[in-house]
Amino acid sequence: MVEMTTPPLLHSLSELHPSTVLLFGEVLMDCFPDREVLGGAPLNVAHHLRGLGGSVGLVPVLVTRIGKDEHGHRLLEAMHAAGLPIDGVQLDCLHPTGAVRIELEADGQGHRFEIAPDQAWDFIHADMARLVGLSSRPQWLYFGTLAQRAAPRPIARPAAHPALRSLLQTTRAKGFLDLNLRDPWVRKDVLRWSLGKAEIVKMNEEELRRVAHMMRLGGASQAVLGKRLLH
Repeated sequence: MVEMTTPPLLHSLSELHPSTVLLFGEVLMDCFPDREVLGGAPLNVAHHLRGLGGSVGLVPVLVTRIGKDEHGHRLLEAMHAAGLPIDGVQLDCLHPTGAVRIELEADGQGHRFEIAPDQAWDFIHADMARLVGLSSRPQWLYFGTLAQRAAPRPIARPAAHPALRSLLQTTRAKGFLDLNLRDPWVRKDVLRWSLGKAEIVKMNEEELRRVAHMMRLGGASQAVLGKRLLH
């Protein structure tokens, strides 16, 4: 008989394995017409990394912000249940936990997303995020473009979210960029900055074509556009 055990729950950075992956950005509730589902790309990836953690030696740590409301409470409970550290989860008294309203297209073949502005994850605090980075010393930093929609305009300061810039400067972790191009929250300056900070970029064919158009890379095959984008 083989006894199977579940990995112990990790709720403090002091318990972390050295090979830490920080995941920066949105955690939220996906609100369908008939149900609500916990979501946000960083949370989804964190769950998968947590499932793999015992075998590949990685520990995911979310750096995000939620409201002090019912949705935030449900997200915290889910993180506890999944064994995800919550040291990087900031609580916001002024802004609500992120929510995305999802409606099915009339033909039933797709979805339409309504992402409300001014959600808690738009206001991730840079100094608090920096402390998590110093404590965890991550090897990788996962981030996307949607979480940077509230980034200051380049006239005032460089593109990108202040907390994300602080994390990259503090930790010197390698960047993993997961594109999530959601209109009207797509900005060329943020996209260009993000591409320049990433060792690995994850995108699908549609996103590659759109990025190529935004960066004026011309028309070509996927392989050629990929090489031009790398250059």
